[in-house]
Amino acid sequence: REQQMICDYFPWTRKISSGSVTFRNEKIDLPSFLRANKDTMVIKHSTGMGGQDVFMGFSTPQNQWEQLIERGLDEGDWLTQEYYEPLPLYYQHIDRRIEVFHAVWGFFVFGNRYIDGFLRIIPTSTEYDGVINCKQGATVSILMEVDE
Repeated sequence: REQQMICDYFPWTRKISSGSVTFRNEKIDLPSFLRANKDTMVIKHSTGMGGQDVFMGFSTPQNQWEQLIERGLDEGDWLTQEYYEPLPLYYQHIDRRIEVFHAVWGFFVFGNRYIDGFLRIIPTSTEYDGVINCKQGATVSILMEVDE
């Protein structure tokens, strides 16, 4: 049940490595899959912060994408994730008007205990390459948690 929940709610993520992995119950060769599915994938360094070393396939030129795959294979500390288009959310903007934002969710977990969460948000009117982080104009927003 827990494995299914992870599959249902979290982006498919794998360490970039040679050989086969499972994607949607099918064995695939990961480097070949990344080359063929660039527009639906993300490559990022496993210890990156602030949007540094995050590359969205749809906004990365093919030759650079190929180099990133090779770098991931050589260095061993790069990840790939399936890209999900963020759902637009309405938030109050700085000048007290409501605007539509793209948002990404972040969670703090210690062991099996949920600690807290946050959102990074950027107005949909802002020019960006798909990476939502504070260094590129996003702001951090709070989450309000309500017990049912």
